[in-house]
Amino acid sequence: MYLGIDIGGTHIRIAVGQKGKIEKKEDFPTKTFSESKQDIKKAVDNIGRKNIHSIGISVPGPIKFRENKIIKPNKFKAWDGVDLAREFEEILDLPVFIGHDASLAALAEYTYGKYRGNDPLLYITVSTGIGVGLVTNGSIFHGLYYPHAGHMYTGSEGLKDWCGQKSDLESTVGGWALQEISGKKPVEIEGTDLWYKSMDILSKGICNFILSYSPEVVVLGGGMTKHYDMFFRPVINGVNKYLKIFPVPPIYPPSIEEPSLLGAVTLAESPTILK
Repeated sequence: MYLGIDIGGTHIRIAVGQKGKIEKKEDFPTKTFSESKQDIKKAVDNIGRKNIHSIGISVPGPIKFRENKIIKPNKFKAWDGVDLAREFEEILDLPVFIGHDASLAALAEYTYGKYRGNDPLLYITVSTGIGVGLVTNGSIFHGLYYPHAGHMYTGSEGLKDWCGQKSDLESTVGGWALQEISGKKPVEIEGTDLWYKSMDILSKGICNFILSYSPEVVVLGGGMTKHYDMFFRPVINGVNKYLKIFPVPPIYPPSIEEPSLLGAVTLAESPTILK
């Protein structure tokens, strides 16, 4: 069996499974680094390590790939510069592999989802922030820090992002930005002029992702994508409007629940996917 850990801004989720199946899960709030380490250790002890071969951990990043270190994290200030693999190997006494959350979501869809085998597979998460993950030639594309195309400049008037940039895609159409601009949750502004303007800007960003990565299929997930008519229709219409140089690839909703968590389990099972 293999264990996956998905460390999010508000919650940490843990699962045990193999070959695309999840058998046990736990969920608890994200706290400080030292507290979260102990919570994770306790959860793993409760699940039992006897039959666990290795562990995969999903984190938002940015991640310094060669050193397994989170750098300049948004909500994890105390985690900055921490070698996560070494820290967790010391307390869990098991091999640990680290991956970027959107990239592991792409891995789960590529390996076990409805769109398995489509290569390259581009996964875009649109939620509080905007994340991008890519599987190409059967492996996760990671570069030095993993893709963070959600921080690409848009030229639109946006807020100052947590990373220090202004007018990037996330600070223009990310969930936190829309809430700060409108004073309402994104779901509460669906169908408004601000919503459709944001979907138009997002569709231009997705065009740029497609132009950069040339994927066979695009999967759009995250909290803002739940309502098909309000999200997918304007985004797909926008991509078809702006992308002209080659055909628009199929754009789909996710086929897997909690893809980053399943991706973490898959990483533990097949760490060479990060070659």
